[in-house]
Amino acid sequence: LARRPSHAVTLAYIDLDNLKDVNDTLGHQSGDAVIRRVADLIRRCIRLGDVSARLGGDEFVVLLPETGPDGARALLERLRSRLAEPSPCPITVSVGAASFAAPPQVEELVRQADAAMYASKSAGKNRLTLHVFGPSHEIGSPTAAANGAPAGRLTAG
Repeated sequence: LARRPSHAVTLAYIDLDNLKDVNDTLGHQSGDAVIRRVADLIRRCIRLGDVSARLGGDEFVVLLPETGPDGARALLERLRSRLAEPSPCPITVSVGAASFAAPPQVEELVRQADAAMYASKSAGKNRLTLHVFGPSHEIGSPTAAANGAPAGRLTAG
């Protein structure tokens, strides 16, 4: 579906912040419970046609075909804020996403989502960085980039 002309696609990398601290202080069973909670919440937040997977350790990926930046931002911010809600083990996540008006090569989609996730980590964790590429995007040069601060503020970058 994402390869159809004129159909947006977004890929998000989700990295759990400080899972090692959970494992070290509360034990690996608690860390495993956090991973299961994240996976379950992702499954409940995405549509049937979307795809999610655990990449290993504390990283997940979500492919959102036919989803542009506005829809992706809403879903990913909702997911980020729900994970941080008070619970026996609240968790924050750093999310990086790349949204393209028309799908690029898979390698470029992955590279841009990964770069955005590392930008979230570098900016202080517990935030969303979304790189947006228009229909005539120049690879490596987002037409717009937005960083979501923990309070949900967006700033152009």
